[in-house]
Amino acid sequence: MMHSKRLHKRLMWIFTCMMLVWPITVQTKENGQPAFITNAYFADKLEVEDQLVKPGKLVNVLPARNPSMVGYFVMDALLARTGEHVFEIEIVDGKRKKVAEMSFDPVESQDREHVYTVVGSVAGAFPPGWLYFKVYDRHENGPRIHISTFSIMAQEQSAAGSQRAKATQPATPPSLPKAPEKKLTEPASKLAELAKTASFKEKAEQLQADLLATPSQSIDPLGGYVKADNPPPVIGKREVLDTLTTSKPAQSKATDKRAGFKLHIGEPKARAAQLEPLRKEVAGLGLPVTIGVVRQNGTPSMMVISGPYKRKAAAQFAQRFIEQQLNTQSAIIDSGESITRAVTQRVSKKQFERSSQPLSERAEPISAAKMAAGANHLYVVALGSFGNPENAQRLSQGLATEGVSILKQVVRSKGRRYTRVFAGPFQSKLKAKLVSRQILASHELSGSIRRWSRSQLAKVQKFTAAADTANTVQQGLARQAAQPAPQAVTLPKVSPRPHAVQIVSYLDLGSANLMERRLVQMGLPAFQSPALTNGRRLIRVMVGPYPSKLKAQEAARYVHGKIGMQGAVVLYKTPAAVEKVAAPVIPAPALPATSESLEGEPRFFNNSGRQDFTVYAGFFSSEDNAKRLVRRMGRLELNGFYRQVEVRGRSMNSVCAGPFPSMDAAQRAVELLRSQLDIARPIIRDATFSGRQGMGCGPGRSR
Repeated sequence: MMHSKRLHKRLMWIFTCMMLVWPITVQTKENGQPAFITNAYFADKLEVEDQLVKPGKLVNVLPARNPSMVGYFVMDALLARTGEHVFEIEIVDGKRKKVAEMSFDPVESQDREHVYTVVGSVAGAFPPGWLYFKVYDRHENGPRIHISTFSIMAQEQSAAGSQRAKATQPATPPSLPKAPEKKLTEPASKLAELAKTASFKEKAEQLQADLLATPSQSIDPLGGYVKADNPPPVIGKREVLDTLTTSKPAQSKATDKRAGFKLHIGEPKARAAQLEPLRKEVAGLGLPVTIGVVRQNGTPSMMVISGPYKRKAAAQFAQRFIEQQLNTQSAIIDSGESITRAVTQRVSKKQFERSSQPLSERAEPISAAKMAAGANHLYVVALGSFGNPENAQRLSQGLATEGVSILKQVVRSKGRRYTRVFAGPFQSKLKAKLVSRQILASHELSGSIRRWSRSQLAKVQKFTAAADTANTVQQGLARQAAQPAPQAVTLPKVSPRPHAVQIVSYLDLGSANLMERRLVQMGLPAFQSPALTNGRRLIRVMVGPYPSKLKAQEAARYVHGKIGMQGAVVLYKTPAAVEKVAAPVIPAPALPATSESLEGEPRFFNNSGRQDFTVYAGFFSSEDNAKRLVRRMGRLELNGFYRQVEVRGRSMNSVCAGPFPSMDAAQRAVELLRSQLDIARPIIRDATFSGRQGMGCGPGRSR
């Protein structure tokens, strides 16, 4: 009997401790969260039993200000996405100040129901009060996502005894400081007397801080939004605050002097009813949202406003959250300046029309100091961060040919190097929006508009496009400046523009001629276009032009399937040094019509009779293996081909690279095949053996 009672008490102890650290779930979309925490607890030590790590005694109170304190935080994570997960934990105190952080080694998930136990050591002197453990997951080196929050109380040793006596009673950690409940129930006459006391100012500020929080949600220590276990009552708070402030001088009805930050979301509208769908979407995210009156270009209008937020970091978090969930842009406004008072209740059309207050008195004009501060800022369009610098270079080059100015920035994160690409800078947000829509229509790439200071702009590098596109860049910027402001938030209709496929770039004119000839033999309209990159003159071999981007993409896929080279689809413009050509037709070389010859093979002698060279790579009995090696050569910008030859009575597939105009060019190809494709003995052969008889490359004497 005694044994069963002890067991029952121990089970109740474990249940109570687990309830104290039960996670506060974040509102997310279905299947949008990469991981979930199914269980978490704190232990004083870890024990090894039967080769398994088990927690020792569970604790719900940590000793405060004790440098020798050591404990463990254990949680079970359900990985809902395949790939690499990196867990990070930030520990903050009740004042939302970060006191420590924890990071863990990456874990690889092979399925969507992978369970992983995370164990972290908690040591050091913590401040007294509630400690919040913010758990983040970084999936596949992407942005870190807040997945859960846990809390535990840290107490001084003198108060630990009283806390242990109450260990079996469940405790609920506060998410935000609350005003005493008695303030909300006292009559107005008693509250008026309270305003005369010395502590009135402090109490009013406390209620004001409560109003800055979301009524139905509570802000966690790092700015994310979580459900509160016991949300503070909200009925009557605004009436109580109005009663408390009746003894103060009345402020202007047009402005709100409360310190904080607000978000102006979306575009302004003439009527509040037009903004009601957007307001409901923002409210569905758990954010504080209202509809307010603003003034733009001297005209008053209505706008969706979120906030206010006490810290700018929280406003920035909400801004990113809205952009990710609703794909809607917003601007951060400092409420400390004179701005429009937000409408606190739902405004209908009749209420707006029947208002006796003129619209000109509802909004405060933008101050001269604020306009001067805005002149020191510019706008850019963030297009993406690339781990492969070639992809960033390709995007920058393609946009530069369209006349868009490009900025690049190289950053390091988690030991890796990334290249960020921006369009801009622009003097106004309107110009940035126009360019962003142009990029979305032509490249199907959605950019994010950001406001930069002059100091931020000095840290990035301006992209220098090819010399033949310099004039086009200036013309494109002039066109952007001359474009009128759009009347509606609809994407402009873009007429089809010609596109071309950039296959490869060469330093050597002979190599460019060979590739162009090979593409023409395949029936493609090939041409050459010179370019200047980093002071080096390149010859780009291109295919086109085509009337639409879709046709150019089909041609790029055809080239990739034939010769294994991945081309880049770009907007076509007539090259500065080459006339526009229309599907040139050059007769193919006279080769014997045998089953061994392949369509589109390059000639080994040019028209002047000069002898070229080839590089023999090896034999394959399987034709698929030969084709695979040819494709790998194409990725190295080598012209690979293969022929069927007979070796000792057997049909084999001989793979070669070339032809090359000189012995030095062939030698460079040999070094490339050895270092990149691990080919042990590539052999240079001349055309006296492999070219004149149409035999391709094969066994024979070597050079």
